[in-house]
Amino acid sequence: MKAFAFPLQRILEYRRQQAGLEQTRLETLLRQVRQIDEEIASLAGQKTQLREDIRSGNLAAGYELGAASRFEAFLSRQAMELGKRKAEAQVSAENQRRVAVESQRKVKLLERLRDRRMTEWTSACDRELEEIAAESHLARLMSERRLVRAAV
Repeated sequence: MKAFAFPLQRILEYRRQQAGLEQTRLETLLRQVRQIDEEIASLAGQKTQLREDIRSGNLAAGYELGAASRFEAFLSRQAMELGKRKAEAQVSAENQRRVAVESQRKVKLLERLRDRRMTEWTSACDRELEEIAAESHLARLMSERRLVRAAV
């Protein structure tokens, strides 16, 4: 009985590594999307604070109101730019998700093939053991019969 050997084991290991890399890339892209979301939320908070300062009368001088208006316009432009970056990052993340899923599918395919081969190997080993046990039993019976005939 020879030991189980899966001829595609090296390919399976390679595919597992690739799947891990693709998953890491996906996680990086998703982290970028979350970071952009945080930046957008920060800009929105700054804009809200600025508007609150204007309403509360903390900015009394005309030059302060002008500066506040320009700063609000700047925050709006930044938010639009971040919105575009977020959309691009989401597209990249979705594409990477497809790649990661496909990579994982290839790993599972090889694992199922290995499991099937292992099951076949186990069945063959079991049959071989049964044959050896049957032959051993028959040999023992024949030996006992010879001993009985020799004794008679």
